[in-house]
Amino acid sequence: MYLSALLPLGYMEQPNYRNSVIQRVDEELYFVNESIQSEFDSAILLIEFYPWVLGYWSSFSKLKREEALECIQKGIQSKNLSVRAAFSSLRMLCYLVHYGQKESWKDIQYEGPFAAFPEKISESRAYYKEQVRG
Repeated sequence: MYLSALLPLGYMEQPNYRNSVIQRVDEELYFVNESIQSEFDSAILLIEFYPWVLGYWSSFSKLKREEALECIQKGIQSKNLSVRAAFSSLRMLCYLVHYGQKESWKDIQYEGPFAAFPEKISESRAYYKEQVRG
């Protein structure tokens, strides 16, 4: 839901795009230090229950898109450092993954790598794919 609220309309409705973005987020978090993984887990939990603090009778994943976007904005502007860090960190991860996808390049008028090299899968991404196929 966080991705759906944050990214421009239309992207997350495309099943192939949604799957590739979610897989890419998983790849990014798969190889980081366990303490960082734990911090992201905590941030996701905080975000999931933060709407209760704002007076919603729902968890974040059950909010409508407009309500979720409002919750994100209030979280980013919160006076509480932990809340701001959770919302900002997850937002930056989402933007990193979204704008790294070829489907988003047209909207930002990015034509791709200057030299037009073919995509090369890193060793860590290849290892991740092996682990997922398992």
